[in-house]
This record gives sequence, C-alpha cells and structure tokens, in this order.
Amino acid sequence: LRPPREAAVYDAAALARWTEARARDAPAAVPGVGPDGAPVLLAARAIKKGEAVVSLPEASLLTRASAEASPRIGAALRTAGDTKDWVALALYLIDESAAGTSSELAPWLAALPAAGEGSLDLPMFWDDDELSHLQGTQLLERAVGYREYLAYEYGELSEGLFSDFPDVFDPSVFTADALAWAFGVLRSRSHPPLTGAELALAPGADVARFSEGSQARWALRGFGPLGLGGGKALELVADRAYAEGEEITMAYGAEEASGTDLALDYGIYGGRAAEGYALSLAIPEDDVNYDDKADVAELNGLGVSQTFLCRAGGEMGLDPDFLPYMRLANCSGTDAFHLESLFRNEAWDHMRVPLSEESEAAVCKTMIEGCDAVLAGTESFRSEDRAVCREGLAGGHAPRRLLAALQREGERRALAGLRDAFAARQEALPTLEYYATWRLKSLSLIDEDGESTYSGNYDSSGIW
Repeated sequence: LRPPREAAVYDAAALARWTEARARDAPAAVPGVGPDGAPVLLAARAIKKGEAVVSLPEASLLTRASAEASPRIGAALRTAGDTKDWVALALYLIDESAAGTSSELAPWLAALPAAGEGSLDLPMFWDDDELSHLQGTQLLERAVGYREYLAYEYGELSEGLFSDFPDVFDPSVFTADALAWAFGVLRSRSHPPLTGAELALAPGADVARFSEGSQARWALRGFGPLGLGGGKALELVADRAYAEGEEITMAYGAEEASGTDLALDYGIYGGRAAEGYALSLAIPEDDVNYDDKADVAELNGLGVSQTFLCRAGGEMGLDPDFLPYMRLANCSGTDAFHLESLFRNEAWDHMRVPLSEESEAAVCKTMIEGCDAVLAGTESFRSEDRAVCREGLAGGHAPRRLLAALQREGERRALAGLRDAFAARQEALPTLEYYATWRLKSLSLIDEDGESTYSGNYDSSGIW
C-alpha cells in the first residue's frame, strides 16, 4: 500500500488557531511541535490535575453528518443512504484532502500523516517481507484481515457508489490506496467513546500522543449545570498537573486494549501492553449440554463464543470471567448437574470454584495444549527475536524488524506465563478446594479445616 499523497507541511500555529476557533472555551492546551518535529499537544499554561485541557463541542466533531453535509460528495452519500459510517467518513477525508488548501479542514489535514514508515506506521502498510517477521502472531492475522477487508469494501464501492456517481467520485482521487489511508487515519485518530456506532474524529484533540503511563482518556460530557443538559463536549481531562509548555499525553484505545490492538490501530509497539494475547473460547456446538451452557453464558452477559485478553503474569493476568467460562465449556459427566434449570441462576457462581478434580484437570489440559500449539509456531524465531530485541537499532536492525520482534516476544511471554500457571495448577489439583467442599463451608456444615461443625455432644433434653 502506498500513501495517496505526500505528507503536507505542518503549521502548528495555524492548527492552534483553527482548533481554538472550534473549541467551546479557550483551550488550556494547543497543538505544537515535538522534539522530533511531529504534532503534539502542549500546555498553553499551567494545568491542574482534573482540568479539561481540550473541550470540543459535538458540532466540531467530524461525523457521518459532516460527510453528508459536504458540498461535493454529500448529496451522493445522502442518496445512497446505506454507506457504512466509516466509509462515509473515509470518503470525506479523501475528498477534503484532495481539495488541498481550499478545504475548511486544511490546517488539520496538514497535520495528518501519510501512510509511510515513521508516519502512519500501521502493520497494514508494511510490505510482505516486513510482515513475514510477524509470522505466528495475532497481529499478522489481523493486519492481513484489514487488507482483505479494505479490498472487499473498495470492490463494493467501485461496483456501487462510485459507479452510480462517476462525476462525484473521480477514480484518480478515490483510489484503493486512498481508502486504505483514510481507514488508517480513522483507526489511528479515534478513541472511545468516539468509536463503533459513535464513530467520530476530534480534530485538534487527536494530536495528543500516547504515553504508557498516562490514564487520561477522551470523554463526552454535558456542559450544562453539574454536567447535565446544555449539549455535550468531547474533553480530554488531565490525569496530572502540567507546567506551561509541557507535552500532554493520553492513553490510547479501550481500557482493555492489548498490545496487538495498539500496534494494529495506532502503530504502538512494545512496552507492558505488548505482553498480551487474545484467547478465543467457545462452547462446542456438538456438546450435549450446549443449550444449557448457552443459557448460563447469556444470563451472565457472555456468548457461546467469547474472547478474553490474557496479559503477562499467568493467572493474575486473566479476566475474572475466564476461568468460570473455561469450566462452563468443559463441564461434563457428573458435574453437569450444575447446568440443570434448578441451578440456572446460581450456576455461574458454581463455576467460580473448581467443580471437581476431573473437571479442573480437563481445563488445565485444554489450556496447556492450546498454549503449546501456539508457542510451537514461533519457537523457531525465538533466538533471533531475542537477539533483535537485545541489540535494537544499534545492532543494525531495521525499525520494523525490531517492532516485529518486540510484538512476537510480547505475545510469547504472555502465553508462556499462562502455560506455566496452568501447569502449576495441574500439579496442585489434589490440594485444591472443589465445589462440594466449598458448598459445605458456605452452609457452615464444615469449618475451614474441613471438620464437621456438629459437636457430637448430647444435651440434657434427650432430643439429641
């Protein structure tokens, strides 16, 4: 994939003026230039923790409505009606970018990166040789998935919208590469809550760069009394105090984002977030208790297939619903009584403790074998990846080769830690407390040492 245009010259002062004109109040932070020449968000004055550093009214956000209001492509989008929201926004970006300095978005567009190394540096823009260094990772699978998805969507546009409105969508402007660039911009410049069904861009606020240590995130807030009524504004709230001129950073993506998510959508690699792996589990359709298990899962906000993020740290890095879901999926034999309708509302609580030694052994075996299978797929790259990570750029390794090694090592560490945790759990099976014991304790029929709470002494009434 190639960028549809060269990166424009970034004018920080022009973007600062443009952003201030669209802001609700005089912003406490303005776009500036970082030491590396990249756009950043700088404190315009001293800022206190908890203060909104940027506040953009909803009318200043770029949405599907913005695209449909375009004097050039808006009528076509309104007529078509069924164009996906992200596609409408992407076409709007392409059109405004092609308009150059005459675009009302020109100061902001000039700050947008092209799809090149060191700029819009997402894996979907890597060449095949660079992607080969991601072999065995979830990141490769998802990056290739993005490429295939974009190829499909461009084909749909070519046969539909572009064909219906050839005078509106110039084929020399609305190319496959242009759509890929706009898709990359949308993925890399949008953050919750402006994602999914609420997809929107926040020009000006989006220059805040990522910091692994930052807890600051975008938020939509009412600006009436007590934050109620009076419309809403997109705000970035400082998670600490900043001195005038200091760069303001934020957290990217959803709070549960993995390293793969951050690399895929934002071009951020390495760090603690990289040490994660998305584990997809499912209740087998041929399970004799499929319907009962599906009901239990649904009652607890889960589906018949579910993805959990595993972070480095073994069991400590697991989602609290992961083990219960694993036990539910593996529940069989004499343990299946937990799935009976009588226990439907309590079944999930039952799953929070080991059901039986046989059931927990099946859970451990499934996890260990699954981790081993994935780890085996990257074992041949292990020594080389570690050498690349150790030597870094100083060792003559290309930047993307280093990024790929960091990503693959991060996924491997998360899986290895999980595998070791379940291997240790497997060895400890004889000493674990299972449902039967847990239940007796919850009814106070035995104490913490497993001894009966019945004293065995007869009283003088003769009843006992």
